[in-house]
Amino acid sequence: MHHNVGILLSLLFLLVQKSTTTCVVERNGWSGCTATCTSLEQIGYYLCDTTVKLSIENTTIPKLKETTIPKSKSSLRQLSLRNCQLEAIANNAFERMQALRQLNLQENKITAAGFLDKKLPLQVLNLNFNNLRSISVDGNLLGQLEELYASNNDLQKVKISSMRLRVLDLSYNRLLSDDNLNFTNVTTQLNVLNLSSNPLTTLRSHSFVYLRGLSQLYLKNCSLQSVESEAFRGLDNLNVLRLSDNLLRVLPQYVFVELSRLRELHLDNNHLYTLQAGDFKGLGALGFLNLSNNQIEALDKDVFQGLAGLDTLILANSKLKRVGVGVFPSTSNLNLANNSLEVLTIDVFSAVTGTIDLQFNPIRSLSEGTVSSALKAMSVDLVGVDFQSFKSGLSRFSGVRFLNLSHTNLRQIASNDFANLANLNNLNLSHNSLSVIVEDSFRGLSGLRSLWVRNNSIHEIRVGAFNGLQNLRILDLSQNFITHLSQGMLSGLQRLNALVLAQSHIVNIEPQTFQALAQLATLDLSHNKLVVLKANAFVGATGLNSLIITRNFIEEIAPGSFADLQQLSFLDLSFNNLEDLDSNMFKGLNQLQSLKLNGVSSQGRTTIKAGAFSSLPSLASIYLRQNHFKLLEGGAFSKLDNLKQVYFDGTTVTAIGKLRIPRHRAHHKFEPFRFTY
Repeated sequence: MHHNVGILLSLLFLLVQKSTTTCVVERNGWSGCTATCTSLEQIGYYLCDTTVKLSIENTTIPKLKETTIPKSKSSLRQLSLRNCQLEAIANNAFERMQALRQLNLQENKITAAGFLDKKLPLQVLNLNFNNLRSISVDGNLLGQLEELYASNNDLQKVKISSMRLRVLDLSYNRLLSDDNLNFTNVTTQLNVLNLSSNPLTTLRSHSFVYLRGLSQLYLKNCSLQSVESEAFRGLDNLNVLRLSDNLLRVLPQYVFVELSRLRELHLDNNHLYTLQAGDFKGLGALGFLNLSNNQIEALDKDVFQGLAGLDTLILANSKLKRVGVGVFPSTSNLNLANNSLEVLTIDVFSAVTGTIDLQFNPIRSLSEGTVSSALKAMSVDLVGVDFQSFKSGLSRFSGVRFLNLSHTNLRQIASNDFANLANLNNLNLSHNSLSVIVEDSFRGLSGLRSLWVRNNSIHEIRVGAFNGLQNLRILDLSQNFITHLSQGMLSGLQRLNALVLAQSHIVNIEPQTFQALAQLATLDLSHNKLVVLKANAFVGATGLNSLIITRNFIEEIAPGSFADLQQLSFLDLSFNNLEDLDSNMFKGLNQLQSLKLNGVSSQGRTTIKAGAFSSLPSLASIYLRQNHFKLLEGGAFSKLDNLKQVYFDGTTVTAIGKLRIPRHRAHHKFEPFRFTY
């Protein structure tokens, strides 16, 4: 007996030992093998002679010596020692790894990089998140280095001499000025330089004059207070310049004059209080300009002169009070959101061809202006601007395709308010104070495809309210107080595909409410106050594919409620108060594939009767989760040859009859459920 116990303990020890293997090795035929290890223990045992990739991460290796990694020095191409608590690395630690191309040492505690004084064939070196105070890269020793990452250290001095370096990341360090940066023999190969989050304070002239190949320069959050006029001299190949999150108050005139290839300029989150003509001279190729979150109260007429290629101009949150006609160049997207603009004319935006964002400005007057031609803009956002302030100017919006008027204090719609917007495709009137939608409210909007009127106070929709919207596809009336749906209320919407009436306090649906909606595919009636579904409630909605009536108070579904829904494939009745489930309830749903009845019985009063789902020949999935059924009769799932999944998890059944599982039961998935007796 004791002998057998000893054998069992030995086997258990071996199993545990095997399960705690320190390395996982994958062999790739002739190309060598890769290894991922959690410690150095027995590493020599696990590694093959031709290991090309080795990862030792999230462990403790205080010091790295030449002998720390005993095998595969000649074949190793990629080595990662991430988060190994490394504090010191011997100068010769990598000397024999003459095939090493990528070295990852990030997230350690390294204070010195003396190993870079040895000749190494590295192409990529990652030293992010260490404690380095200085770094020196000699191109004669690291002549193949292309990418160097040394962010989040304590660097105060950097010397780089490398002919092939393309990417250099020195962000989040303690470099105080360009005196601490020594670039020698760094020619046109360097494409990306990241100096963000260093306390530079000042950019002096000729700071980057030797980096003529630079295409991206990041100087975000550098506490910059001043930039000298020739700071960017020599950067005639620069495409992206990020000066965000600094302390700049003014721009030296012509500071960007040599950046003829610049595509993106980020000056957001500074303290700029004025812009002058000439500030952006030379930026003919500029496509994106971000000036948001500054203190620019006014814009002079010629400040953006010469920006012929500008696509996007962002001036949001910049305390703008005054903008004159002719200020903005021809551009696709103009963002003036969250400023202090009070009086504007439509003429100001005559050159904008894409999007105009004016949301949350205290506009008192947005007048038509002196020019009678229509706006070229495709989209206008007036969220938070009082409707009465721009109502008269809507006549100039005839070419606009998307108009956002949510949060505009709109209380009523007159029959001619939108009469000139025949090209409008999308109109958002959500979050306003509309109480009644009267006849012909949307006259003139014959091209409208989507209409959002959610979260108003609508309690009445009069017959003819949607006249002229024969091309509307999506209508959202959720979060209102409609209470009753009646015949004629939705007339004129013959091409409607989706109708959302969720959270609208609906208590009654009259027959033929949806009579004219033959193309309706999706109907959402969730979160309302329905108690009874009447016969023929959905008559006319013959194209309906998805019907959602979750979280109402439905106790009764009259026979014939779904009689006209021959195309319905998805029905969700979850979280209602159904008394019993029987076959009459679902008659007419011949194409239904998925039925959700989660949480329809919480009081233990509901019975699932024999043949309850027998009128659903196409049913493939039924969800009966989170219920407490009184009785599950035998034959409840009879005549369901296509049924594949029945979900009962979280459900209890007080009594159960003899169930007859459908044919081909091997293909059916009945998830675990429990019964209580």
